[in-house]
Formats: sequence, structure tokens, C-alpha cells
Amino acid sequence: MFKKSVWFVLVFLILSNGISAQKIEFVEKKFTPTELREDFRILKKSLTELHPGLYRYNTPAEMEAKFDLFEAKLKKPLSESEFFKLFSQMLSEIKCYHTYPNPFNQKDEIKKSLFDRKNYFPFYFEIIDRKMIVTEDASSKRLPRGSEITKINGVPVEKIIETLLTTTFADGEGTIEHRLKSLEVNRGSGASFANFDLMFPIFFPPVKGIYKIEAVDAETKERAKFEVPAMTKTKRSAEMEKRFGKTPTYDDGWKFEIWKNKTAYLKIENFITWKLSFDFKKFLADAFAEMRAKDVQNLIIDIRGNGGGDDNAYIELFKYLFKKEFPCKVPQKSYIRTAKADEELFKYFTTYDKNIENALKYGVPEAFYKKADNGLLEFLGINPNETCKPYQPYENYFQGKTYLLVNSANASAAYTFSRYTKQAKLATLIGQETGGNLKGFNGGSYLFMTLPNSKFEFDIPVFAIFADGANEDSGVKPDIYVERKVEDISKNFDRELETAKELIRKDK
Repeated sequence: MFKKSVWFVLVFLILSNGISAQKIEFVEKKFTPTELREDFRILKKSLTELHPGLYRYNTPAEMEAKFDLFEAKLKKPLSESEFFKLFSQMLSEIKCYHTYPNPFNQKDEIKKSLFDRKNYFPFYFEIIDRKMIVTEDASSKRLPRGSEITKINGVPVEKIIETLLTTTFADGEGTIEHRLKSLEVNRGSGASFANFDLMFPIFFPPVKGIYKIEAVDAETKERAKFEVPAMTKTKRSAEMEKRFGKTPTYDDGWKFEIWKNKTAYLKIENFITWKLSFDFKKFLADAFAEMRAKDVQNLIIDIRGNGGGDDNAYIELFKYLFKKEFPCKVPQKSYIRTAKADEELFKYFTTYDKNIENALKYGVPEAFYKKADNGLLEFLGINPNETCKPYQPYENYFQGKTYLLVNSANASAAYTFSRYTKQAKLATLIGQETGGNLKGFNGGSYLFMTLPNSKFEFDIPVFAIFADGANEDSGVKPDIYVERKVEDISKNFDRELETAKELIRKDK
């Protein structure tokens, strides 16, 4: 009865004051210092006992100092968004592309409270030279493509970018361009979970539902000041579709065309093969068969924007690009942090890989690993004495020249494809330095950890992959570097693709 009475009083007050129920401010959860410290304890325990790459770019002393700094910020109650901000910044310090609060894996109540608010920025954009350049606009202003937004609610865009960089995820120290690229919002990420959309409203929320914009109009070159309402993600996506067409799907990221001058174009914007509605192997088989039948001499493979996914996708590509057999294993070593997890942690992690789960619960068999000098355990494989056979190229492998378009979004499997394509001289790489890291990265299989009080989830990779030999802290550098230009956006000029076409013309 008491709860019903409170509800009736609230309804009466709302109606009597003429206040719409929709205008009631959202009230976030608050966590006590005790709850926060318990979440921190599980976070630290999970990372130090399970993460094989924790000390790849931080010494143990440096990592301990970062843990201490994080814990010191948990001495007062924090709202859900305040803690999520600190949590993201803490994980960013590990410098691992695969260790982050995965928005796809968060519980529905967290998605609703943190990611389903009316606080979305009504523009999509690219970041070039630390400038925010509009690509699509869902606002009432209709700012022309190529316009530069210089301030949001009085805060310079450069400061916004520097702040949000503290919550981005990339492998190593030398991959800042990858972090910058991850802050962009496009028609694919904007309808999903873009990093900017998740973190920008937490650091720089709209004021009374409004974003005050200062911009330079791409057409008139004049400075403009105006206000636009914040939007929900659903409303923004709907408006973008109304103005610019249907939101691209994973399927749309795969495209094949044969152009004139015996040139073919193969776009593979993702290796997320498990979300495709078609058989990617058949797609590639049909494409390469058609190229052989039509005597195509030049192939442009475009993986710009590809953040990785299924290793089998690039292995399949290699079977068409190599002209002779190639190794079934790349020259690298894999390591794990522990052979058996602490029993307490079982309550907090799940994984799609039952073999990994059972191994951590009951112990990895001793035949599968050996102690390494770096403090980790070198993983020898499930069948350590079994050798794999080299891959054989397909009969209709490509016999012409290949050009690979890359950019700083490429990471994980897309990084690996770029690296070994360049190393084997299978193609001329054109574009910008990739993400990933020549020293290797952490990945393979993943644990999904959930903190006990906030219920925030974060991914932990099971394997640390180290490349053989001394390598620099960077991504794969292209053979031909193409500098991105602000004016290319307003002119719809694809500088990387045009560079490839020009090379083909010169190579005739």
C-alpha cells in the first residue's frame, strides 16, 4: 500500500504542476565507496591473475601506480556514469585493443541507463589533423559536408579530443592514429556503439538538452554559431537514414566489382564473418573465378575501416594471393598468464570458449605449456607435438598485381592480414599506418568479466601474442603513405583509391 500511495502522490504532483512525465530527469544509480572498492578489487585481481599482456607496455611498478591512482578516486560515492568514465580510463592505460568495457556485452539495464539517453551528438564526422570534419548531419541546422566543428558548448574540439583519447583502446604506445580514428562516428558505428557516443556525453553532456555549436561552413567558409537539440540514438539513426539512405550492414561491407582497364575492386570492410548473411568463402571463390575468366590484371583490395574479426577470412584471401605454398603458422609465440585461475574469479567471468573455461577451472595440462623468461607461460598448443601442413594456393589464385588500401582503423585480424601481405610482398600497401602493433597483440580467445556491484563488463584476452624478433612499437606502415586532407570530404574525393588508380595507369 505504501508504494502505491507514493506513486499516486507523484502522479498527482506531476499533473497538478503541468509537468510531462517525459521531462523528469533521469536519476542514475550511485555506488558507495565500499561497493566501488569491491569492484576495484575484482578488477585488479582479474587483470593481474588472468591478463597475459598486462605488463607488455607497463612495468609491474607502473601498473601498480596506476591501480593506486584509480583506487584513490573511489573514496566517495560515484554515479554510474562517473564510475564508468574512470573504469574506461583505467582499462585504456593497459594499452590493449582487446581489453575494454565492451558495449555489446553490457547487461541490458546498463545499456539502457548509460547508452540509451537523449544525449547523442547529431553529427557524424571524421578527425583529420585533430579537427572534427562533418560527414553527415541529422540536426535541424543541416551543416554542409566537410564543415569543421570548432567548439561544442564552448569547449574547443581539440580539448574534447584530448580528453576522450584517455578512454580509447589500442595496442601499444605508438598507435595514436588508431586511437584518434576510433573516436570518429560514421554511418556504421553511429547506429551501433561508437566510442565517441558512449564517452562524449559523460564528459561533456548537453546543457538542458542542447549542444551549442561553433563551426566553419564548408560552402561559405563563414563562421557560424547555432544550437541543436541532443538526440536519442534511435532518432538520430532514423534521421540519417531519411537523409542519406539505409544504414550499412555487415553485408554491405563486402563488395566486388570489375572495372575497365582489366581492374577489379574488392572491398572488405569487416572480417565479422559470423554476422554475414552469405558464405564469404563462396563470395571470394566467385570473385576470383570471375577475375580469372575476364583476365583481370590489377586488383585493389580495400580494407579501410576493417577492425578485424575472423582469422579464417584473411587466410582464405591468402589462398588466392599467394602463388606458392605458405606456412600454416605465422612466426610468433603465444603466452598465457596462468595455467589455473583462482576459484573466486569463476563467479565473475563467462566465455564462449568452453575449452578455455575448463582449462582455467581445472588446470591447463602441463604438456600444453612451459615457463618462459618473461614471467608468462608459453602456450604450446592443444596438440604441441602436432605439426600443421603448409597452405596451398587455390588453382585460380590471382596472377596480376595487387594493391591493398589500409588505414589506422585496421587492427586485430585486419592488422595481421596487412602485416603478412606486406612481409610476403603480395601487394603494394597504400594509405595510412594501421592499428595493431608490430610487437604483437593480445587476443585469440576472451573472458568476459563482470564486476559484482556496478555490473560493468570488460573483455580480457586469454593469449598474448609476441612477434618473433625485435620490432618497433607501431602498426604496419604502408608502402605509399597518403595524407588525409580536410577538403577531400567536401569534394567526396577518395585520395587513397585515386592513388591506387594512378599507380595502375603508370604501371601499364
